[in-house]
Amino acid sequence: MRAAAELRELIQPTSLAVERLLPVLPPLSPLLAAGGLACGSTIRVEGARSLALALVAGASAAGSWTAVVGTGSVGWSAAADLGIDLARTFVIPDVALGDWSEVTAAVVDAVDVVMVSPQYPVRERDARRLSARARERGAVIVVVDARFGWPLAPDVTFEASGRWSGMGEGHGRLQARRLSVVASGRRAAARARQLDLWLPAADGSVRSVLDQVQADPAEPTESPDDMVVVMPAAG
Repeated sequence: MRAAAELRELIQPTSLAVERLLPVLPPLSPLLAAGGLACGSTIRVEGARSLALALVAGASAAGSWTAVVGTGSVGWSAAADLGIDLARTFVIPDVALGDWSEVTAAVVDAVDVVMVSPQYPVRERDARRLSARARERGAVIVVVDARFGWPLAPDVTFEASGRWSGMGEGHGRLQARRLSVVASGRRAAARARQLDLWLPAADGSVRSVLDQVQADPAEPTESPDDMVVVMPAAG
């Protein structure tokens, strides 16, 4: 706790509560109704930790401080390839059960974006407290790999499924992963959006499948649905 308190004294969040958005990498902006991460929001990512890192990367590259709490092993080389500034990233790999809520709240006070991966059940009152703190501070909470789920409905949920490419018949190496991502949530995010991405692409970056096809029409595609699909809000 002392380290988190010292961090709060040393770092002032780049964003203020009056600011509305933090930037995301351009290929991800069609998934968000406003084109960026709404300050004060809570986001949940399911199915791909790489997507959570990619969502954080735009703000990090633009100068925001980022914290990673309780996520265990993170591929930091891949995170840097996406654009995360490791020099402005604060990491707390393991947090004891009794300290998780207090430590995370202190980190939310200190930085712009907090990626959390709770390995214990989170009480609803603690989740509400963290969400309220994020709204007050203008921070963004990104929940990923929550072992026991998250007790509150997030502002936006990203659900990802995908497959790797690059392997031949019993030989070769994995080169890229194609993800199908659906984003849905509350208020402005009530209309679900779907997008196919290369994450990571062969060069370690994130790319829209549609953009790649438009840039090189001769490039074969695996699906006719390489587009952003905006779905009607649930009745």
